[in-house]
Amino acid sequence: MHKYRLWLSCALLGASVLPIACVRQPTVMSGSGPQAVTLNIDARDYDRIAAELFNSLMLHEGLKEHAVIALAPVAESFDGPYNFDARTFQEKLQVLAMRSGRFRFSFAVDVMDGESPAAERMRIMQLQYERDRTIDPEDLRVFGGLVDIDYMIFGRVSSVTSQLGRRREVTFNYSWRLGNTVNGLLEWGDEASITKSR
Repeated sequence: MHKYRLWLSCALLGASVLPIACVRQPTVMSGSGPQAVTLNIDARDYDRIAAELFNSLMLHEGLKEHAVIALAPVAESFDGPYNFDARTFQEKLQVLAMRSGRFRFSFAVDVMDGESPAAERMRIMQLQYERDRTIDPEDLRVFGGLVDIDYMIFGRVSSVTSQLGRRREVTFNYSWRLGNTVNGLLEWGDEASITKSR
């Protein structure tokens, strides 16, 4: 009787698993293999991008201890219906920074909502970075004094989409620069990419 119940349980389990295993799932291809089922930037992507950027920052020898770092608005250049949520990314970085205890992340994008001198200076720097991929040292120094931060991270996210037969592939490219608000220089940079297909 016990053997019959065991056989019946295994048979039912196999019948419930088999249809799922036969369904072809969309994949995301990256350096670490399949990760998700959407071509847009998802929660796993934010986790990975934030972790890679944070780890790279930790290796930057010029970064002073207990520095306050702000993420500037991230410039986007997408060739499809994609988007990058800077606030979500910022929160991921903030959690990593708090866990490390080495430095803190400030919410620089919040000043963009107002009409303060800091907001005006931020918009100037954002437009300049989007156009020229550089920042005026004086603007960076002034902004740092207005909001009391040590560094600013400027980012650019773009995408390239290609069709490979029935499979669609999207590569997201990320470029980061760290601006020192004391000397006004861009003193660190990093780049990464994620390729997703479906």
